[in-house]
Amino acid sequence: VLAGLSAETTYDIYVREQCLGGGFSTNSCPLTIHTRCSPRPPTLLTDFNAVPICHAICAGDCNLSGPWFNSQSDEMDWISWSGPTPTSLTGPDDDVEGGGHYLYL
Repeated sequence: VLAGLSAETTYDIYVREQCLGGGFSTNSCPLTIHTRCSPRPPTLLTDFNAVPICHAICAGDCNLSGPWFNSQSDEMDWISWSGPTPTSLTGPDDDVEGGGHYLYL
């Protein structure tokens, strides 16, 4: 995990190996990355009622907006839902206001 990177900045990342005896191998070719803008932090209450329901058991993307997003490079996604979660004992019975949408993993 790379931490402390600045938003909207291009970086060259190099990889090298620490050898026995304390030396290092030569650097790899650079991998150039560009960081996105800083996301706004989520508020204590976020309204997800405009987010379409995503079915966790069906293949497909759950497209979110704002500070909430699903990474394409992992195996876990936020799921938008309303009412009890589809499997028992895995989430709430409803959103905080009752009758709306919420996110769960």
